[in-house]
Amino acid sequence: RVGSITNLFRQRPGAVRSLHPTHSVAAIGERAAELCAAPEDQSTFDRRGPWGKMYDWDAFVCWFGTDNRTNTTVHVVEEWMGLPYMETASAWVKGPDGEPMLRTCTQFPSGPRDFYRQNSRSARVLDASGIIRRTQVGKATVSLMKVRDLHRVLREAIIAEPDLLLKNDVPEDEWSCIARARTAAHIKEKFQ
Repeated sequence: RVGSITNLFRQRPGAVRSLHPTHSVAAIGERAAELCAAPEDQSTFDRRGPWGKMYDWDAFVCWFGTDNRTNTTVHVVEEWMGLPYMETASAWVKGPDGEPMLRTCTQFPSGPRDFYRQNSRSARVLDASGIIRRTQVGKATVSLMKVRDLHRVLREAIIAEPDLLLKNDVPEDEWSCIARARTAAHIKEKFQ
């Protein structure tokens, strides 16, 4: 579910994987276990888990042959800002005995989003910010940016335009209408 390169990486010798059922993180290296450790009561992008450590450690986000549509760090910004459309969901995972078990995921991304589109409004904001470096490796575009820069740019952009990540071009989409109204009220109350 997290992509072919990610799946190959997590299966390499020495790889450590976090335990989140839908948005796990894998790492290799001296601090891999430390990066992937998270409390049992973690939310999907919990500040105390891998996503917070990536921010604290001044890590990079790197895309190979993809673009902002697969930028999971966008969801981290949404959760950390407390955006009201993040939901609770369930996911089936293999338990320690190999049997399926149902896990609850809090602060889970849901609903239709603008940033899942190619050349979305948030992708244009990130491009215009100058924080992304790009090169080609074979036929693939490789993009690199600092996690902290991504957080800063998106946070500022969401405060300025609360529905930045949400669809705003389908007036009859009830979920998006409710999410836009709640998000605007949340930003006004918490950030302005």
